[in-house]
Amino acid sequence: MVAVAQLVELQIVVLAVAGSNPVGHPKFVEEISKSADPRTGLAQKTAESETRKMRFPVKVRHRKAEATIYGKTKSYPFYRVTGYVHGNRVMSHFATYSEARIKADNLVREIADGSKSAVLSANQSHDALEALERLESFRRETGKQISLIRAVSE
Repeated sequence: MVAVAQLVELQIVVLAVAGSNPVGHPKFVEEISKSADPRTGLAQKTAESETRKMRFPVKVRHRKAEATIYGKTKSYPFYRVTGYVHGNRVMSHFATYSEARIKADNLVREIADGSKSAVLSANQSHDALEALERLESFRRETGKQISLIRAVSE
């Protein structure tokens, strides 16, 4: 036998008939709160209030890839996400834990998929995209298609 816990919400409706379908009329939150406890306190918690109880560093894993989230300190008031991409350590800084967690989740998925783009700085990725655009215009003009590596090597 399987037991399933469910959150039960109070729903108060007054049924009326409009055509052949019944129509419900919900009551306002103030009216509901007088008759029963709406229990929305858990929904009002912010992500930051939960991080005070967390122990850092937090390891985030996906397949064999791993990233680490370091907590805020008095001397450094940001969360840090670190990981190794193709042998290079990458680090990002975030004001909130939720932003750091999203970055860590994305980073481990990129690493697990074999992507090396996370190791590039903003300037390096801009330069790489610019070079690819120039190669594409070269291909349109001449009809010859060459790779970026070949273009740099020659």
